[in-house]
Amino acid sequence: MSHNRRHRSGNSQKLQARLAKLHDKNLRMQKRSHDRELAIQQRRLARAAWWQRTFKTPIMAYNRVFAKATSLWAAFLALIGFDNKRQHPAHSLRYRFTKSHQSSLRRALLVEPMEPRLLLSHFRGGSITHSVSPSGNAVVALSTAWVDGAANDAGVNLYSGPGATGTNYGAFTNTMFNPQVATGAELGGSIYDIASETNSKQLPGAGTYYARWESGCRVSSINNTSSCNWALETKIVWNGTTASSSPTVRDATIDVVAKTYAYSQNLGSVDPDGTPLSYGFLNGASAPDYGPSSAIPGISVDSTGTISVSAANTSATNLGRWVYKTRITDGQGAYSER
Repeated sequence: MSHNRRHRSGNSQKLQARLAKLHDKNLRMQKRSHDRELAIQQRRLARAAWWQRTFKTPIMAYNRVFAKATSLWAAFLALIGFDNKRQHPAHSLRYRFTKSHQSSLRRALLVEPMEPRLLLSHFRGGSITHSVSPSGNAVVALSTAWVDGAANDAGVNLYSGPGATGTNYGAFTNTMFNPQVATGAELGGSIYDIASETNSKQLPGAGTYYARWESGCRVSSINNTSSCNWALETKIVWNGTTASSSPTVRDATIDVVAKTYAYSQNLGSVDPDGTPLSYGFLNGASAPDYGPSSAIPGISVDSTGTISVSAANTSATNLGRWVYKTRITDGQGAYSER
């Protein structure tokens, strides 16, 4: 009797040990499965982040591409329709994209609304000024606002006429570029960066010149312009022997204005050469100014350079992004823009 009890007790201990071993094995398998799923998710997010960072735009259908492809290269091959299993075995997919998948994905990318994607849209505004040394070295300074992480130098060129007309004397040399001297957030949480840069070039001789900086890819969903293009220009007047400068102007900003509240901001402009200043708005979304197609309702600028919009006008103005463009001109005809 005692022997049987010992036998049953021994079997019970073995069973418990086996059950404990199976339980530990199950826990390890669950952990491996969890870690594997977490790694896959992290790779998907990393790929989507790379796409957004590289092309400055989210790809709304990325789950299909990045979830099934083993690499960005494989996703790209599938997107453009290559049979990567046959032609590119080193970059094969775990999942074979059918023609219908490829077609629907391409359609989604082509007809996807611009507003949610902000397709390649990253410039938000800026200001441009210049100074010229007695020897004729012109230095152009820019302060610009961008979508977070998108700041770049579009390149400044020197012309004999306004709006990129006349003789093109070539590009300035970039001497300083800081892509993030400040950062902030729009209403709604969109992050922006303020960048700063300087560019220099020796003037061909005494005379009047125009330093111009322009490109495309301005942010979308602006209430008073649909143009993607933008430009900043400063007029240079140099007599061949004396240093000169365009009017100073406040650095680029993105201002959040509440409805029913007045807006007021001084441009902070002075002429280093001591001449009086005049102010004006540039309207018209087409070349060469690429300003707003229409002015912000009720906006004005006075003789001191203060931009204003009354509380009554902000109350009646639609929510969203608005833009204005102003030019500050000194007594010699040189000007800056913001």
